[in-house]
Amino acid sequence: MSKGNVVAWITHALILLIILPVVFTCAGHARLASITAGVNNAFAINDNGAVWGWGRNYYGQIGNGAFSEKCGPGSVLIDNVTMITTNGGASYALKSDGTVWAWGYGESGWLGDGGFEDQCVPVQVKNLTNVKAIAAGSQNCYALKNDGTVWAWGDNRDGQCGDGTTMGDGTIGVSQYGRASPVRYRGLEGVEYFITGCDQGVVADKNDGTMWALETNKRVDKITYGTVTDPSAYGFIKICGINWTQEQAHYVALKGDGTVWTWGAYVGRRGAFDKSGLDKAVEESPTRVEGLDHVVDVAAAHLTNYALKEDGTVWGWGRNDAGELGSGYRTVEPYPVLVFKGPTPTGTPTPTPTSTPTPTPAITQPSATPASTPTPAPGFELAAALLAGLAITTLITKLRKTGR
Repeated sequence: MSKGNVVAWITHALILLIILPVVFTCAGHARLASITAGVNNAFAINDNGAVWGWGRNYYGQIGNGAFSEKCGPGSVLIDNVTMITTNGGASYALKSDGTVWAWGYGESGWLGDGGFEDQCVPVQVKNLTNVKAIAAGSQNCYALKNDGTVWAWGDNRDGQCGDGTTMGDGTIGVSQYGRASPVRYRGLEGVEYFITGCDQGVVADKNDGTMWALETNKRVDKITYGTVTDPSAYGFIKICGINWTQEQAHYVALKGDGTVWTWGAYVGRRGAFDKSGLDKAVEESPTRVEGLDHVVDVAAAHLTNYALKEDGTVWGWGRNDAGELGSGYRTVEPYPVLVFKGPTPTGTPTPTPTSTPTPTPAITQPSATPASTPTPAPGFELAAALLAGLAITTLITKLRKTGR
């Protein structure tokens, strides 16, 4: 073997030793990609489509095969999920193949499986394919298909399913008003996407520039979020809101710089039976949540907020009487606490702390964003390894030329 071949062989071996361990590490460890929440439960989705849920589970709305509350994150019996939406009583998942699955409360046809029974494991919504987005209404669900049409199922006593009737598929009780299978929302074509978390409920945005509130079948001229009527003025890239009553309406928003802001009813306020909160009732204008940065997603439940950070951890604060924080205990948390470290490489949820969390800095009025050390983005290690390998190759090549 010539001297040149030996050098080339050593070069390739060094590159493989540096790169391969990093590649296998990155490939074998999935990360949390998004979070969503309903009335008193929440879900986290992995970038490989696995799902974890926690909170109230009386109707089986966690989807873990049980009907008992879950105070800490547990695996949901479904995979290949790209989106989840929930209204607290039932939960809905969109899979990568364009099908929709549901679990939880079923008495009013909320699950869309053709029946009226509660389900604690995911069941497929009937006759629904080629779906690209889903959004839960207060008592039903909407699906947007690739062809721009909208389909709905669930409670229809006020015509929420948009089929031109107030009828259901059942014969007794509330089933008389529930559409147990999807029906097409009439007069609504060319829909591009759904807007959720606003005061107008689920809104369909059409390709002609018009917007329609699906639960009331009325045209919407402006999207509002409580006192915030122009989100772009604040630089918000995502807003989640719960607006059942004016007294309890609250909102959580994410900015492009990774900071989190809240307004409306203060979720960390002291309760009648839980004195662990603060004597604070409302935030009139967007207020930054101190102690949270590098956030990539937010979600809101009823008087509970969540934030997903770049490192894959989930933080929560607010009401917790149903275990909706996922922290393992049931006290109001006025400041963000760690509730989910994310899945382990084997896919098992990492246990969350059950001891009293360390208080974070108090929430203050808007101020300049403090400088902080950025967290390396996913893939940073792989890029560094590739650059190192390139540098070694270049160095050895120069040495070979010098030695000639």
